[in-house]
Amino acid sequence: MTNKPATIYDVAKKAELSANTVSRVLRDKNYIAKETRDRVLKAVQELNYSPNRIASSLRRSKTMQVLLAVPYIWESFNFKLIAAVQDYVQKCGYSLVLMYTNTLESMEVQAISNLECNHADALILLTVNPTPFIIQRLEKTNKPCVLCSVARYEGDKAIGVDYVCTDTEYGIYLSANHLIAQGYNSLFYIGPRRDTIEGYSRLSGFRAAVREAGLDTINEYIETGGHDESFGYECGKKIAAMKSRPTAVCAATDLIVLGLYKAFGENCIKIPEEIAVTGMDDIDICIYAQPKITSVSILQDKLGLLAAEMVMDRIASNDRMDYKNITLKPDLII
Repeated sequence: MTNKPATIYDVAKKAELSANTVSRVLRDKNYIAKETRDRVLKAVQELNYSPNRIASSLRRSKTMQVLLAVPYIWESFNFKLIAAVQDYVQKCGYSLVLMYTNTLESMEVQAISNLECNHADALILLTVNPTPFIIQRLEKTNKPCVLCSVARYEGDKAIGVDYVCTDTEYGIYLSANHLIAQGYNSLFYIGPRRDTIEGYSRLSGFRAAVREAGLDTINEYIETGGHDESFGYECGKKIAAMKSRPTAVCAATDLIVLGLYKAFGENCIKIPEEIAVTGMDDIDICIYAQPKITSVSILQDKLGLLAAEMVMDRIASNDRMDYKNITLKPDLII
């Protein structure tokens, strides 16, 4: 016959204490005498007692979980951010639950609904397109939320939710300025769809740098619609086929750069001798690619840590006032 798992009442009986006292010891409450604590811990060890976290969470109306919704699970950009969030929430005694939204607003709404249905105690929503509708949905929930983005939201009023972002418009501005400072005066921009805040802001950063330098923005030298390696490869083939090629490419992601490297290699175009290339995200592959990729670091680990600190502070205080709004400035990694 299989022995039943020990309960808190078994521990209390063995330690000759009340179940309430045992519970206070296990929850590490103050004002517990050392002798009492030692008796409980000895009984726990002898009975091999393990608290029923599910039942405990139901009694407290808490799941002890934080939901992190990310646009792309498979992108290496997210890895550092996810690791930073998980490390911090685990130190606070919480577990991390991941959800994949595929950049769809409907899935971001689903993440918020999951929070409202008590599937988690708090939500960190990482989005590439922080729309007014999503922000309004977050503001209406009565649970801790943090909006985390790789593009600045520039609405006409203050946001009623904690918000942390990286100013990637400024990041692309840095990248384009670096190319211009190196003497390249014919620049090609490749980036995400411009109907997202992420895509629009990165293109705006490129155009600002070109405009300030007194260079022409030529439509045929701007290609938007994607952010991955396959999109970069197709754009690279298009550039290789041009009679009058640009002297440099300012790419909005490092994955685009990898696609460009492949296309240029197939067409015997030397980097940087014939075309210089810069990227954004500073993913690990940047130092292994040949030549190494000059990229903009959007501080994924810092972004994740700040989001985690915000959400745990909000869980602890349950205060709906004094929302934080933090914008990080990215770094150019040459």
